[in-house]
Order: sequence, then C-alpha cells, then structure tokens
Amino acid sequence: MTLSTRPDKHIILNTDLQKFIIYFVRFMALHLPDQAWIGFRNCSSFPVAGLSEAHPTAKAGPSLAARVQLALPAVALQSVYTGFRRKTMEHVGAASIGRMAAGVCDIDGSVGEGGGQILRIAVALAAITGHTVRVKHIRANRKSPGLKPQHLCGLELVAQLCSGTLDGAAVGSTDITLRPRQLAAGQFTADVQTAGSCMLLAQAAMPCALLAAHQPAIDKLGAGNAALPDTRSKTLLDLKGGTDAAMAPPFSYTQLVVLPTLRRLLQISTEAECTRRGFFPQGGGNVRLELTSLSHDTCLPPVQLIEKGEIIEIVIEAIACGRMNIEMAERMAAGAQRTLEKADYAHRAVPLTLNVSSPRAQGNGGSIVVIAKTSTGCLFGGSALAERGKTSEQVGQAAAEELLEGLAHGGCVDGWLQDQLIIFMAVAQGRSVVTCGEPTLHTRTAIMVCEVLTSAKFAVKQLPSSVWEISCTGAGNKAGRTAET
Repeated sequence: MTLSTRPDKHIILNTDLQKFIIYFVRFMALHLPDQAWIGFRNCSSFPVAGLSEAHPTAKAGPSLAARVQLALPAVALQSVYTGFRRKTMEHVGAASIGRMAAGVCDIDGSVGEGGGQILRIAVALAAITGHTVRVKHIRANRKSPGLKPQHLCGLELVAQLCSGTLDGAAVGSTDITLRPRQLAAGQFTADVQTAGSCMLLAQAAMPCALLAAHQPAIDKLGAGNAALPDTRSKTLLDLKGGTDAAMAPPFSYTQLVVLPTLRRLLQISTEAECTRRGFFPQGGGNVRLELTSLSHDTCLPPVQLIEKGEIIEIVIEAIACGRMNIEMAERMAAGAQRTLEKADYAHRAVPLTLNVSSPRAQGNGGSIVVIAKTSTGCLFGGSALAERGKTSEQVGQAAAEELLEGLAHGGCVDGWLQDQLIIFMAVAQGRSVVTCGEPTLHTRTAIMVCEVLTSAKFAVKQLPSSVWEISCTGAGNKAGRTAET
C-alpha cells in the first residue's frame, strides 16, 4: 500500500486504501455510537493507525495518524456513515435487538444507539407490560462500557415504581435483569449523586407513572359509606442530579417543549418545578415532577402531529448561575436573537420573548433554550450549555441554530422530541402519526425496542421533500396493571 502526495498537502489514497476506508466506515456504522463522530465530523484529519511520516517505527516527528488529511473530506465520510447506518437500521428489524420467549425479553444493549436509551425504554416497558427483561452488553461499544451512576439510578427508580427486583444492578455492570411486579403511583426519590442528567430519569419514569395503578389508601367514601375507589392518583418524583447536562435535554426544554406537548396530545395532567439547577461537575440539581395516572383500565390516546403550521411565537430563556453573572445570560440571549434575525424571523412579525435569570443552583453554570411555537400548537426547541472556549454569544448562536435546524425539515417535531414520543406511541391505543425530519438513530433504536416488548407496529417512510412520517399502531396498554395481570 502506497501514499502519494500533491502540493496542497492532501494525501491521495490508492485503491487498496480506499477499500480499507469503505470497510472501516461500514464497521463503525454497526459498532460506533453517534457521539464518537461529533469530533470527527468537525475536523479535517482522519487517523490512519500505524503510519508515520518517516517510517512506521520512527520515534521522532509527528505521526500521520495525527496529521494526515484525506482528499475525501471528513464530512463526506460522515455522510457515507450516516446513510449506511440508516439503511442498516432499516433492514435489521426488531429481531436483531431482542426477542421474547416464555415471558422474558432479552435485549442486546449494544445494537443501534447502543447507550442508555435502550436501557431506559426497555425497563420502562417491562414495568408497564409486566414482562421480565434482561438487557445484556450494556453500552458495550462505549469507551467505558456498563452502567454509569445515572443509568443505575434510573434503573432503581423504575424498579421502585413497579416494586420490581433487579439483578446485576451495580456501576460497571453490563448485564441486568428486571422482574417487575405491580406498577403503582406514589412518591419516589432518585439521586444520581453526580452531574448525570436527572431529566433522563424523568424520561424513564413518566410513561410508568401515567399507567400506574391507583393507591387503595386514597379511596373515598360514597353514598351509604360504601368505598369508592379513586381511579386517578398522583405520582410525585423528586429527582436530583444534573438539570443542565451535556448530551441530554435541559430542564427548560422538558418544561417548555416536552411536557406541554404531552399535555396537549395525551390529555394528561403533569407539572414540573426546578428548585435548584445542577451543572457539571457537581450536579446537585433538584427537579420535582408530578403526574396524574390515567383512570383504571384506560389507555393513552394516539399521538397525532401532522400539521406544522406557521411560527407564531419565539421564546428565549437564558440562565447564568453561581459565579456566572447575569450579563453572561444576557449575552447568550443576544447571540440567539441575532442569529434568528439573520434567519429573517425579525421581519416576519413573530413576537419574541426574552427571559433572563440567575436561579438558585449548585455550582456554576449557564444554559439557554430557544423555543418556537406554531399556529397548530407544535413546539420546537434548541439548547446549548455555557462552556469554556466559547463566548456567551456563541453559546446563544448554537442554541438558535439548533432550533432553526429543527424547523427546516417541515415536520412537526425537532430531533430531541422525536425519539421521546416513540414509547408513548407504542403503548397508546389506536394509530399514531408524527411528521419529522429524518429519523435519528435514537428514534430507530427506540422503535426496535418497543416492537420487541409490545405488540406495537411501526412504519417509517419519507414523504415528498425532507419530511418523514412515523406511524404506529399502538399496543393499547391499559393503566392499572397489577402483579397478576
């Protein structure tokens, strides 16, 4: 295998190396998580292990692995990877991620997204359906495989909700089993004890709480002093950890996008309050979530999101906590506003609201969310965290650009909300339809897990232009499942 060079310092790859690149990309398409491509997509160098500019065994000088640049841009390789992995996920089907046998479901935690999402959906559906679930190869393709404290905390929270028993529940474990019993409403506390996202805890717990059985202790007396069961009861979740964490939706996104969407579509009652913000590395944030269970033996209605409508309102919410002063939040908001103005939203007569604050927090940090509401009630969001190496204005710009990306495809949900709706579509009764951008790997993985653990059937297709449609005939899981049903 040889390398030839040209004056612009790019390296031209011969046929053999081109073949190697193709097979390498295909391998990573199956085994490498999306997060690992973030840095790769934004850099111009591609590592070629084992080569140096002088000789493979040379000790002096920078290695080609650190400096080589491909004539084929990294962005092009990212595009190849994305397309190949999407096509792969379209054809592997639910059987590749797990199977049901004798009431026990085995899930391969390394397939698809290959991270904590598989675990959250699998144990939530186990609690809802009553099926024992075993998840193996947990986060097998991550740099540090196995359970992290936030994953373990989420597992234990769902086990509390369903009075279940857990095997293998320890940090670092790659194989767990949950045996659920009765799913019941009540008061539950979960503390990650790190900066791990407590909003991801909420993702696992919310579907369970909505379909939980009522507590007999709150029965009421009717005519003739006969006991009348209260068929609706509340679940209170006291969640502690990171409220604004990397690679997870922040509290404000959940409060302003997720919960209003669920309330409108599913006719549910839920409220959220953040009493203390928590940031990396300390965590220490606190979110209190209240959900009212459905009436006994009833189901969630289907999700219908097919008309985007026109943008009628934009809200920018920026916070700066601890040693980050309010001026930094104001600058984040200003950066987001300028980005939206460049996108012409300032000339469309769209009302824009700025909310800037310094809420109570554990430690120092800042974040921003930019929310758009449409005439049909659809909600879109973009968010960003304050970080070293970025100005406040750049952080605000990143959040606004994420919102604009979510609006561009013409569907009714952004990338964050897309995969969060899948579990609700799966357990609902009737046919759900959601239009969106191209389904993410998280979304496709969620669909696979739901089809293994429930009788739900999904269909994904591309509509004209860049809009996609996800439809689902739901399993119709009823609220109030007991240990016997």
